[in-house]
Amino acid sequence: MTVAQQELSAKKKLVQSLLRCPHTDLTQTVPVFSEALEQDPLFAGKCFYALTLDEFNRIRDLEEAGIAFLLTSQYPEHRTAGRCLFQDLEPYRASRASRFVRRDLKPNRQAKAAVLSYLRAIESDKKRFDGAVRVARKQLHQMYESYHVKPSQRAQSIIFDRKIPEGDVDVVKLLRDAKGPEEQARLIVEHRIPYRLATSTLKAMTPAIWVALIEVMSPTEAVNARASVEKSGILGDDRIRKLYESKIEAAAGVAKISVSHLSERKSARGTDKGVEEKIQKVRQEKIDKSARIKMDTLVAVDCSGSMETAIEVAKRVCPQIAAICDAGLAVYCFNDTAWPIKFSGATLQDFEGAFRMIKAGGPTAAGLSVEKAIRDGFVPEQVVIVTDQGENRPPFVHEVYKKSMDDGIDIKFIIITLPGFDRTDRMHAGLDRAGADVVNFDLDTNVQTSAWYAELENVIPLLTKGGYVELVEKIMALELPS
Repeated sequence: MTVAQQELSAKKKLVQSLLRCPHTDLTQTVPVFSEALEQDPLFAGKCFYALTLDEFNRIRDLEEAGIAFLLTSQYPEHRTAGRCLFQDLEPYRASRASRFVRRDLKPNRQAKAAVLSYLRAIESDKKRFDGAVRVARKQLHQMYESYHVKPSQRAQSIIFDRKIPEGDVDVVKLLRDAKGPEEQARLIVEHRIPYRLATSTLKAMTPAIWVALIEVMSPTEAVNARASVEKSGILGDDRIRKLYESKIEAAAGVAKISVSHLSERKSARGTDKGVEEKIQKVRQEKIDKSARIKMDTLVAVDCSGSMETAIEVAKRVCPQIAAICDAGLAVYCFNDTAWPIKFSGATLQDFEGAFRMIKAGGPTAAGLSVEKAIRDGFVPEQVVIVTDQGENRPPFVHEVYKKSMDDGIDIKFIIITLPGFDRTDRMHAGLDRAGADVVNFDLDTNVQTSAWYAELENVIPLLTKGGYVELVEKIMALELPS
């Protein structure tokens, strides 16, 4: 392997290691991110910046960790970029990132200055400050206290003394003391009281209050409140339905609402057909704007003994791939045989139906899925294998790859390795020795948790950008903010 190949290999491994979603436990990123900075600071800094960009499938937890590492880096270019990026975080996220710096990293003057600038910017904008206090009072308190920032007189009164300054309005007290639903509704609209604050304050919800709440909802709040809005029965009123559905439609322009958010988040699920049509329309608009898969893709699903988890993961990852695949797509299951899965669309429901009668059982001959697809006339350019990497029956994947190379067919492999198994990376190692372009994507999160689907979104850049070489090149072309 040449020096250039070794450098590219190191960068590929770095990107692979960074594509992990810690789900609020930022401590998990410390060994990987620290090693990345030590081995290749130039590339690592750009990777941390890429984690904050929509085009690289930004994930909230990784974005916060990346900003924290930039802030505490020994390189001034990193620290300047971290300070710029820190200013754009929502209060609760700024609090988490700053707390992570104090607890797990080494706070420096730049990190302290970033927190100071952040708090002063919020204080200088009364509307922004009041909104931040309503949703993140505790987090703001922690930031002032942890970084020894002296609050402004107004911030001292509201956050620490819990007193409303003279001349200010206590909207929560107004809402509680209002004489009736009409008065409460008027106050919600007049003071733009957010959904979460209003629903935690009010004991009863009337149609007038619901109209007011929907009126002031952001598109994100409207999507997240779908379950409770439908449960209220308020959508029986056509005027209210029209208002609520207009908020849902506006979600198409909100970057933080992802495709999987619209279909997987529990609070965003419902049964109303009209709302579902709007949700699917927004989902399709986002899909149409996203990066596309241009390579013929085979998804191979391990259905051998104890692989129920692989089937569940496949139900989620297949819709994500199908929705943005402009080339050919085939899905095969395998144990000691291999067979194709027929699907008619690109939704979660389509693939839940396609896998409805598939049960796990039998030994594992993973190579059969690729071999059978090629025999059936589907020649993949890339193969996504959902598995624990165990193989106990021939043909093994690396053997099928060698044969395909002899026939002039080069295939890229992405292995989604499942959580909760005694993993040996045997399949990855075999393909690597055979000279294949192979990526091992560890799905670290228990699929029984509510947010694991977000981690799967990190597979998509590997499928749309022509593999790690193109992804590395795109990251290296970034310029850090300053």
